[in-house]
Amino acid sequence: MMNKQKSKKSLKNSDSEKYVSETACFSTQSGARKRIERLFKVAGLLENATALGRKITTSDLMEDLEVDRSTISRDIEFLRDLGLQIEWDSKNGTYEVLSGSKYLPAMELGSTDYLMLEFLQQNLAQYGQSELGRQMIASFQRLFGIFTGREANHPLSGAVAIRTQLATPDGENELRVFRLMERAIALGRVLTFTYQSSRTGETHPKSVEPHLIALIDGRWRLYGIDTFDRRIVSFAFGRMTDVRVTDHRVGKNLSQYFNRLLEKSFGGVVSDAEPWDVVIEFEARAAVRVRESHCRATQSLTTLPDGRVRLTLGLNSHDEIIPWILSWGPEATVIAPDRLSQEIAALSRRMADRFELALMRAA
Repeated sequence: MMNKQKSKKSLKNSDSEKYVSETACFSTQSGARKRIERLFKVAGLLENATALGRKITTSDLMEDLEVDRSTISRDIEFLRDLGLQIEWDSKNGTYEVLSGSKYLPAMELGSTDYLMLEFLQQNLAQYGQSELGRQMIASFQRLFGIFTGREANHPLSGAVAIRTQLATPDGENELRVFRLMERAIALGRVLTFTYQSSRTGETHPKSVEPHLIALIDGRWRLYGIDTFDRRIVSFAFGRMTDVRVTDHRVGKNLSQYFNRLLEKSFGGVVSDAEPWDVVIEFEARAAVRVRESHCRATQSLTTLPDGRVRLTLGLNSHDEIIPWILSWGPEATVIAPDRLSQEIAALSRRMADRFELALMRAA
């Protein structure tokens, strides 16, 4: 009996020691994870403040991270040991990250991680003609360094080519316009500006509740509500001047609503009309290219018995799909809606008449 009791007691003690050991291990892992996360936050706060020309104090870091002064001091020293050149201004009591600092230790990345980074880098490179694009590229290079411990090059650099819609510069004021819009959306304020019409070239004053900033086919656009007639409107950055953030408040944040509208758009034109199905059938010889050329969340693609394919898109506006349909020539036939089919037919006849007239003149 005594032996059994001792055995049970010994087992209980063993289980207890194992539990304490596992708990301590978990606690240590959890604490280490929190410290790593905090170190990245400290580095980010310091670098962002320096990039914006603002000095940051120990009190600022204590407030943002909710830790005491000694913890901040230890984190700063640790980051310095890792190579981040952090300068202390004793007169003003502020920190600054010096240029040329080494990045934090690299994370272990795999080939698909590098492919994703290469995809981002090559897409961003197309926007290097504008100031906003250059700022985005600089930010990417900094983040790349933080995560990889090196400059923006890696084993796949130069071995992969990625080309999407080529970007075009939107004017010298693009970065300033973006920052004003960002501020207006964050504060929930109405924007006023002067806008140039793409058709007439005339300029008109605008007052808009801003809700969404979007990069569509290489161009930055603002989406919002006209404050006068409550219409949904969109504007290209490059044609906006004299942009101002007013004191008038926006009633409700509609960014998610505008994102949903964009999901039902073929390009950048949005509408609050109920979506309808656009149905297009393509000849068999175009089937492979159709599968490769267009992919949207709102589409479905059906293979027909004779090898042709039927593409169905739920769209709230058909303006931008017309040029795309025409680009397929006789290989595409609009099945629905009827009004779109009639419009394509009318445009095709006008194109045919114009080409025939040009041939007659040439003869």
